[in-house]
Amino acid sequence: MKLKVLPLLAGIAAIAIVVAPMTSLAESPTIVAQQNAQPKKNPLTDLLGLSTEQEQKLADIQQDTAKKLGGVVTPAQQQRYITARKQGKDRQEAVAAMQLTADQQSQITAILQAAQTQSLSVFTPDQLKKLQDIQSQQGQ
Repeated sequence: MKLKVLPLLAGIAAIAIVVAPMTSLAESPTIVAQQNAQPKKNPLTDLLGLSTEQEQKLADIQQDTAKKLGGVVTPAQQQRYITARKQGKDRQEAVAAMQLTADQQSQITAILQAAQTQSLSVFTPDQLKKLQDIQSQQGQ
C-alpha cells in the first residue's frame, strides 16, 4: 500500500536513525549515559496510540537500521555531519556535507526503504490513516 505519508516517515526515520549513532560520537560519556538512563519516548506513541509492543518493534527496527547505516558511512563522514550541525546547518545541508558517494547513497536508500517497509507493517490501518491525516494537515 503506497501512502503519501511514506516520505514523512522516511524523513523522520532517516534523521532519527542517522543522527542517533553519530551524536554519541560528539558527546561526552556523561551526557550519553544520562540520555541512555532516560528512555526516549517515541513521538508517535501518544499521537497514534502505539502499544508497548509496537514501540518495541519500532525501536528494534531503528536500532537494526542504525547499525546497518553505521556500516555504510565512514567516521570522517559522521564527523562532517556533526560539525555541520554544530555550525547551525540544517539536516539536509549536514547530509550534503558528508559527501556521500553514489554507492553509499544507494545503500542508504535501500536500507531506509527496508526500514520503512518494516515500520509501516507495525501500524494498524487506523494508525496509518492518522498518519495520512497528519501529513494532509502539514501540507496545507
